[in-house]
Amino acid sequence: MPEIDGGRITARQLKAAGVDTLFAVVAGPMIEVIAGAQEEGLRVVGCRHEESAAFMASAWGYALRKPGVVVTGSGPGMTNAVTPMYAATEGGMPLVVLGGSTQAALRGWGGFQEGDQLAFAAPGCKWTRQVDRTERIAELLYLALGRGDRG
Repeated sequence: MPEIDGGRITARQLKAAGVDTLFAVVAGPMIEVIAGAQEEGLRVVGCRHEESAAFMASAWGYALRKPGVVVTGSGPGMTNAVTPMYAATEGGMPLVVLGGSTQAALRGWGGFQEGDQLAFAAPGCKWTRQVDRTERIAELLYLALGRGDRG
């Protein structure tokens, strides 16, 4: 049985949760997620800036009463989503931000656009986690989508 990549796992978990559309700015670390979403039949709305993408995702989720999902790149791509993340949290709008990052082996060694994204995101959202290995994608995304106890 052939292995599937993390992007495809992410897309399947989103689809299982009823997410059919995601908003994104195409960026290197998240290309597999965007490709996986398209392969699984999810609609990908390409945006020019992460802030507008995240605001669109939160409004989409609010209108449809399900999580809005935005996919961003690492570093400044993810930090551009902090303002809409905060607005969504304060406004009770369901928003899940999937931000790219440098590879785990390069963290702390000056990887491209490396930043402490969890620290940036924490004040503006309910829950933050970083995927440490592919095997945990489905579990952490399940929890991020509000489908389990995040304790």
